[in-house]
Amino acid sequence: MGEGFHILGDLLLDKDNLYLKDVQKVKQISKKLLDKFGFKIVGEVSKSFDSGGYSLVIALCESHLAFHSWPEIGYLALDLYTCNYKKENQKATQALFEELIKILNPTENKVVFIERNKP
Repeated sequence: MGEGFHILGDLLLDKDNLYLKDVQKVKQISKKLLDKFGFKIVGEVSKSFDSGGYSLVIALCESHLAFHSWPEIGYLALDLYTCNYKKENQKATQALFEELIKILNPTENKVVFIERNKP
């Protein structure tokens, strides 16, 4: 077990997919899933842009969950990082990410898994 687990996703969605523009819906779903998998939210910030896109960062005791959307090109960047400070979170992190992917329903995706460790 490493110090933490980082998952990065590059997602292509249909341009009319509501998750590219509806930051409130993404926030609502994210909070529900974070609670389901036992992560503790300590803060959040979001910014909507003229293009309809947004950035959303949810800070966790365990680290963060972030979304960045570009609806004009149907692209969503997803970033989930959790540490293993008090408990092993890798399985919960993977399960959370997989459930987010199912909900977001990308037409294509590229996912990178990184185990974080001390140098």
